[in-house]
Order: sequence, then C-alpha cells, then structure tokens
Amino acid sequence: MPLVIEDKENNLELLFRMVIDLVSLENLREFGKNLTPEQLEHVPDMADCDLGWVISCITSTVALEDVKLVAKRSRNPFTSAIAWTYGKDITFNTRKRHSLESVVKGSLHELCHIADHNDAHNFGHGTNFNQQDKQGCAPMLMGELFWQFIKKNTENSCIQLTSKR
Repeated sequence: MPLVIEDKENNLELLFRMVIDLVSLENLREFGKNLTPEQLEHVPDMADCDLGWVISCITSTVALEDVKLVAKRSRNPFTSAIAWTYGKDITFNTRKRHSLESVVKGSLHELCHIADHNDAHNFGHGTNFNQQDKQGCAPMLMGELFWQFIKKNTENSCIQLTSKR
C-alpha cells in the first residue's frame, strides 16, 4: 500500500522534509534530462537565456550552496507572497496555507531567484506588482515544469502525492 501524504494542518516541517528529498540534486539532473529540446531551448519572458541554462544554474546552486527552507510569518498580513528569498534562505509565509505542490513549486521558483542572483544572465520576473506578467517567466515555468516532473515520476513509486489547498 502506498504512503499517502496529505497536508491538512499546514505542517511545514513534514512538507520541508519531503521537499528536501524531492528537490534533490539527482532529481534536478533527471528533470533536466527529461525536458524536450524545445523546452530546453525556450527563452522565458524577461530572460536573456534559455531554460537549459536556467536548469544548469539551479543545479549548480543546489550542488554548491547551503540553501535553507524557513517557515516564517510575513510582517504584512495583506501580502500575496507565498515565499521569498533572503540570501540563501527560502522563507515560506506561514500566513498562507501550503500544500506539497505549493512548497515544491515555491522552492523551485525561489531557487531560480537565488541562481539568477549568482549568474551574469537574467532570468527573474521583475516586480511582484502584476501577477499576470510573471506567468511566462523562468521562476514560474521552472516551478510548474518541475512539479509536473515530480508527479509523473512518483506515480509508480511507494509515495503517492496528494495536494490539497
């Protein structure tokens, strides 16, 4: 019987432990190998490089840097931010409810920002004022594509992912 993982009580410690396993160097490398040439060559909105470059930068960041996942309540109760980075810390806003999906996507999104900060190319999303402008940018695409990869590759494993918001 597969282990069913569900986040009903917003238990970020459990989610973080799972995400650390999912967002592993091995999975990131496998993710890059599983993208089509068209996906790898795609240049996201607001970027001056393709997704292949972005993936290599994220993989290098995970291999070389100590990135920490932090749960913290934002000072602004009205913010729409799910997560943010400060240095090498990825902080998840505990004012928001999180699912495994939101933490996996958020981790890749924020890893993209950390990698972007350490690279000569630009592949961020500009300001946070207009959510629609960000949809085609590298951080959003990386989060979505990696989540699809994780779902596809855990279907036949002993872990079954359930994502509730």
